[in-house]
Amino acid sequence: MNQPNQTWYILSILFFFFFFLLSFAQTAHRNASFDSLDSVIRDHAFETILTRRSGQLYQVPLPSNLSGIEASTVRLRGSYLWSSGANSTSFHIPPRTSAVPFAKRLVLVFENFGNFSASYFSVPLNHTLATLVLGLLAYDASNLTSGATTELKFEVLGDSISITFHEFKLPERMNNVTAKCASFGPNRSVRIHDLASENTCTATSTGHFAIVVSSDIRRPEGRERGGVVLVIACGVGAVGLVLVGLVGILGLVKLRRDKKREREIEEGGEGLGVVWVRRSKMPCATMVRTQAIIEDSISVSTTLRNPYG
Repeated sequence: MNQPNQTWYILSILFFFFFFLLSFAQTAHRNASFDSLDSVIRDHAFETILTRRSGQLYQVPLPSNLSGIEASTVRLRGSYLWSSGANSTSFHIPPRTSAVPFAKRLVLVFENFGNFSASYFSVPLNHTLATLVLGLLAYDASNLTSGATTELKFEVLGDSISITFHEFKLPERMNNVTAKCASFGPNRSVRIHDLASENTCTATSTGHFAIVVSSDIRRPEGRERGGVVLVIACGVGAVGLVLVGLVGILGLVKLRRDKKREREIEEGGEGLGVVWVRRSKMPCATMVRTQAIIEDSISVSTTLRNPYG
């Protein structure tokens, strides 16, 4: 196999594996992104609340790379949450709400993901985020100085938790657009449910929430065809990448086999030539060391020299 073909095979394999690793990394990043972001916000909330008074809401200072996100925190007794509930700008936690598992003291963290919302949260097909994503998280605050954190859920025995999106207003003359609540769960799961009112969603536990809009507007035929062509092109491209990778692997296998065969020929001790048979190189003998002797010729020659012997 000549040098250009070897280079082509190697580049094909490298491109195939680079594409595979890039896709895998993107998937892993999206699966873990907002969980790690919650952890960063939680740590800064703990630093903020550590020396502050209980029962008061404090803004959480965040790093400059998270300047588009806002967070606030409050520390409460579990008994106070049960008897009086808790409130922030967008969240209303009603009385008769308890932490699960039980915690004598707990820290509430309220999040507003701002312009990070679309980057960290994906919505189902044919839906679009209409508001920023808001988060409500709870942690056991029995021993903040130990560094151990336990995330808590809520059990609501009375009214549901309400989340109000003050900036949301459905545009007029858009009867074909439907607004829904979206609850973002673990493993990128999304639950779509009805609004409690024009700009309010309800929940029964902690989580991340937003309002999404879905549209039943039929796309123009040209766009539909364009979408079909795009899907087909992506499919063909994916199959092509797989085939390129397979061809590259087979090429490397053949290259190693040819090198091994050439090495065996060189170590054989005979000077062998090369002849092309179709597209393959085949070894052949280029010379003969001894001339063949025909035994009948020797017998006839001997008889003529000794006629009486």
